[in-house]
Amino acid sequence: PVYDLIGVSNHHGTLNGGHYVAHVDTDFGRSRGQSPRWVCFNDARVSLAQAAHIAGPTAYVLFYKLRDDSEA
Repeated sequence: PVYDLIGVSNHHGTLNGGHYVAHVDTDFGRSRGQSPRWVCFNDARVSLAQAAHIAGPTAYVLFYKLRDDSEA
């Protein structure tokens, strides 16, 4: 099976407290071969995000979608 990354929850802070920011590929239903369109949800602020800043050392939870057999 092939999975596509469609979301990342990032945690900034310590074990005692911090802040969560979500990054979502808003085009996860797109045709295979197109680039993801990542959006950053940070409280009331929503902005486009660069793929290079999505998953890193602050990644807390990764969300994947199973690719259809017809797309693999």
